[in-house]
Amino acid sequence: MPYLDAYLLEINRLYPSVPAPLRVMERETIFKNSPTDKSVLLKPGMLVYISYHYLHTPTEFWGPTAGEFDPDLSINGIAKEQPFMAFGIGFSHCVSRSPYLQSVLSW
Repeated sequence: MPYLDAYLLEINRLYPSVPAPLRVMERETIFKNSPTDKSVLLKPGMLVYISYHYLHTPTEFWGPTAGEFDPDLSINGIAKEQPFMAFGIGFSHCVSRSPYLQSVLSW
């Protein structure tokens, strides 16, 4: 069922259930923007808005059809270089990811 897996990943890449979470900075961090080489200082207590749509659609990671629904982009899974956070990442990831995928695949 690799195509069904790719179809589900593609749905969640373009239409994540949480489109943009807010995070609160816990420690001072310098964020470097590589295209402009400008740095931004993020201080503790600042709110950071993470746009999953922005992460999931840049053509440099996903190719020229990045903004279109194309399950073939994910047919071999998501590569480490490709930003994909539809279910979150790290300790704050979605605990329902596995049950969600299992229920859809078994239905």
